[in-house]
Amino acid sequence: MEEEYWHIKLETSRMTEMMNPCNY
Repeated sequence: MEEEYWHIKLETSRMTEMMNPCNY
């Protein structure tokens, strides 16, 4: 249950980083 949530969160964070490179 929580593992799936963490996985989804990680993937979303990755997509957001790719879309917003100015996050660095």
